[in-house]
Amino acid sequence: SDLLGHAIENALTAQQARLFVRSIQNSWGVQPLIWTQRQSLELFSDARRLLHAAGIFEDTDGPDSEAAASCYRRAAELFEWLSRSHDEVTREVPTEILAAGAYQLAGLPAMATGILRRSQVGGAGGIIVAFLSCDFDSVLGRSAIFWQENFELTGRDGSAHLLDAAEDSAEGSLPPMPEPAEEWDTEEGDTARKAPFSPLAWYVVVETVRTLGLLAEGLRRGEQTRTGIALDKLRTLADIATRWANDETWVMLRLVSAAAERFVRNSLHRRAAALVADTPTAGNQLRRFAREQFGRGRGVLWASQIKGLERLTDGNAFALCTPTGSGKTMVANLALVKELLLTPPEPGAQGRLALYLVPSRALAGEVEGKLSSEFRGENIVITGLYGGTDWGITDNWLTTETPTVLIATVEKAEALMRYVGRLLIHRLALLIIDEAHQVVVAGTPRTMRDLAAHGDRSMRLESLVSRILVLKPNIARIALTAVAG
Repeated sequence: SDLLGHAIENALTAQQARLFVRSIQNSWGVQPLIWTQRQSLELFSDARRLLHAAGIFEDTDGPDSEAAASCYRRAAELFEWLSRSHDEVTREVPTEILAAGAYQLAGLPAMATGILRRSQVGGAGGIIVAFLSCDFDSVLGRSAIFWQENFELTGRDGSAHLLDAAEDSAEGSLPPMPEPAEEWDTEEGDTARKAPFSPLAWYVVVETVRTLGLLAEGLRRGEQTRTGIALDKLRTLADIATRWANDETWVMLRLVSAAAERFVRNSLHRRAAALVADTPTAGNQLRRFAREQFGRGRGVLWASQIKGLERLTDGNAFALCTPTGSGKTMVANLALVKELLLTPPEPGAQGRLALYLVPSRALAGEVEGKLSSEFRGENIVITGLYGGTDWGITDNWLTTETPTVLIATVEKAEALMRYVGRLLIHRLALLIIDEAHQVVVAGTPRTMRDLAAHGDRSMRLESLVSRILVLKPNIARIALTAVAG
């Protein structure tokens, strides 16, 4: 309970507050607070104990324990502030890697990625950086370079001779370990932290690289057997490190192992499988979409995306209210995949249609560009209808048999409903309302005048959606917003 007091959200102990202020002062290049190396080491030890407490909470409360997330978050903050303060509390492992691993386990992947973007670590460390960033393509690319430089370790026996060397070394019969003798090379090729490898340490480094490459490939392809084998091996490597490595190396391997388990658990392949449970023939379509998302670095779902996907699987109508940058777009894309690509069309019917409502022309153009990129190569039409776009009754998207996404402002959608509403309603399968908080009308004199004059956008949106729901009450619909309560 005393340790949990060090992890309360929006509350800092006196020492934590001083470290936070000091990290800001160093970032700003101003004279920092008076500080000692001992204080840095004490806070590093606090962070390490918080990680241990988080593991205990996960064992007792499950992987989604809120207490564990709080401990991980505060440990990550301490590691980050120590890194920003340039405090030398580690010798072999950069503190920002520890911070990123803890942020991933706290359910804050954007924080982890932001820290790692500033990292200059290369070599084997660069592979770990790429893995914690969920950049699995980079993991494979960096791993290929690693194996080119260490070709002798790619044979049938792998790293077995390194274990033999470790046993000889323990008996005192092994000469000094040859190159590679330095860990954590920077991208520019300069050594960031020099640490001669023992045979056992080099074995763990090599096998960690091998395992992360296996995990990256298995995650990208959704191969459960391969990822399961890799996870077991990564846990074993972390266990080995508890007996020979220093604290920082063990903490790093423990964080990487726990993050890998979370990546596998929250993989888009695994989480989205429920969408095709009733239509197994659509599995190939979903796997192709998931692989494309992994190529974009978005194959591991965030907490808000998992909740949205669960609602999408259980029903067809919900509002997703999460902050900007929390992944709402992915949920909308999965809804499009589910309703347009995975749902079998009725015999002889026209292609299913999704209406994507946005509040402004600028946002409509942005959404159209993103969706066109996301669904490039898919059998789907992405089109927009907003300011400056003309249309006629002969437009192909109105009657095509290809699934269609129509991005429109409220005003253009109203015009469509007025003139070709019967064609739209017949095909309409999904309604997505972006910036949905605009339906809330503030009771100001101006909004009341606009309402009386039938010029209030909020009321126009509410009226349009209400008419659609009267005509097609069972349509799938999603409301997206970052600011609604």
